[in-house]
This record gives sequence, C-alpha cells and structure tokens, in this order.
Amino acid sequence: MKRTLMIIFSLILISACVSEKETLNLEDGPSVTEEEFVQSSYPYPSIKWKGRIYRVTTDEDFDVEDEIGVIDTFSSNETGETPDNSSNRFQKGTKIWSIKGVNIEEGIAAEYGTGKYVKAISAHAK
Repeated sequence: MKRTLMIIFSLILISACVSEKETLNLEDGPSVTEEEFVQSSYPYPSIKWKGRIYRVTTDEDFDVEDEIGVIDTFSSNETGETPDNSSNRFQKGTKIWSIKGVNIEEGIAAEYGTGKYVKAISAHAK
C-alpha cells in the first residue's frame, strides 16, 4: 500500500513539474539555459526597456497590440549599468510588443516563438 501511494505521489509531482514547464516553453525561441541564468546575479528574468526594468512572467493569456522594438543586447552577467533595450533572458533580436489595454509603463510582451508571447511587468509598478 505504501509503495502504491509513493508511486501515485511521484506521478502527480512529476506531472505538475512538466505542466509548469510547458506553460512557458522558451525552448521554441531565443533564450538562455537555466544553468546560464542561475549563474548570473540577476534576481529574476528581466527586460530593460526605455529605462525601465520589467520582470518576465509566465503569463501568456493576453493580446498583443503593436511591435514596439527589439532587444538590442543580451547579458547574463550583471556588471555595472545594464544597457537599455536589453535582457538577461531573451537574445538580441527578440521582438518586444505592447499589450492591448496595458500602459507600456506597466507591462510589455516579448515574442519567444512565432505568435508566442510572454508578459513582462514593470518592476516599478505601484
């Protein structure tokens, strides 16, 4: 009986981990490996856009509006001032979009695959 319960618990745990990874499958688009991100000193995946820091979320349930630019610089090594239009998660050339109904000062979206977007929220939001 204990063995059966352990197997069921293990399967539930494994399926929960797999489901979360599928929510934001950045393997389809430009990104860094988990190991590269862990080695950096950044507290979370982020985008610096027009002087503002945005925290990358796993939220994909929104509509994009307009393409507003691209990531110019990728950096997984935080040293000194972070350049504008850069990310520690997305590679150079990743498209940045505005989100329908959301002020750009509050949130933006990064395209990580064809027609696949993830929301990044301002770290300065109140």
